[in-house]
Amino acid sequence: MFFSYDEGTLFDRILIPLIQRFLFVVAFASAVVTGQELTVVHQGNAVVLRSDLTPAPGERALILRRSLDLESWDEIGRFKNFLYPYPLSLSSEPGRAFYQVHSLRSQPSDDWANQLVIPQDDLISRPSGGGLSAAPFVKFTVELKDPERVYFQDSSTYPFHFQFIRDRLPGYEELGLFEFETIALRRENQELLLGAVILAPDPLITEAAIQFVGQDSFALEDVAKWFDSTQQCEKSEVKSNGERVFL
Repeated sequence: MFFSYDEGTLFDRILIPLIQRFLFVVAFASAVVTGQELTVVHQGNAVVLRSDLTPAPGERALILRRSLDLESWDEIGRFKNFLYPYPLSLSSEPGRAFYQVHSLRSQPSDDWANQLVIPQDDLISRPSGGGLSAAPFVKFTVELKDPERVYFQDSSTYPFHFQFIRDRLPGYEELGLFEFETIALRRENQELLLGAVILAPDPLITEAAIQFVGQDSFALEDVAKWFDSTQQCEKSEVKSNGERVFL
C-alpha cells in the first residue's frame, strides 16, 4: 500500500481542505488486511496520517515506510495491531514522498512500538502493591535526530532503558554503560532522550505524567517540544472523559 504526498509545498501550494482523503490500492504479500483507506489531515502545524486498516485476527505488527523515489524505503513507524492517527515528520528536502504500510505477524522482537495506547497497552508495566509504587508505567527513548519518533518499550521485558536501546535501536548494539551515560544522560553531545509515561494507580483517574530523565537540567523550550511530540504519540481511549497529561 502506498500513497504520494508533496512535502515541500505543503503549506504554500496545497489546499489541505480539498485533499483530505486519498484512496489506495492494497497489496500485502504477507498479510490479510481489511480496510483500504488512509487519510492525511492537517492539525495545527502537524500533518497526521490516519488509517482504517484492521489486521487479520492475531497479534500483528504494522510497519510504516517512506520513500522519495519508490526504490529506497525507510521505516518511519512501527505499531501494534492498529495504526492510530500518527504525525508525519516532513522531509527537509522538498519533493514528493511515498508511503506504504505493511502488516506482518508479530514476532518476539516486536516488544516496542511508536505509539502508546492508554490505558490497555500491553507495553505498560503494572507493578503489584499499593499506592504510588503500583503506578503503571512505560519507558521510552527518543533519538534527538528524529525527535518526533518515540520508541515505547515493553517495560516488563525491559525495565531499564539501557538494555532496550542495545537490543532494539539500530546502531547501538555495542553501546557501553559509559557511552550510554554520555549520549543519553548529559546535555553536551546528547543523542538520546530517555523518559517514562506514568499512569495513576487508580484506573478511575484518567491522568498521565510524562517524565524526562537526565543528569543535567533541560531548557524549558526543549521540554515543551519533547512533551508535545511524546503526547502526540500517545493515544487514549478515555480522552472524551477528560484525560489529562502532566509533566
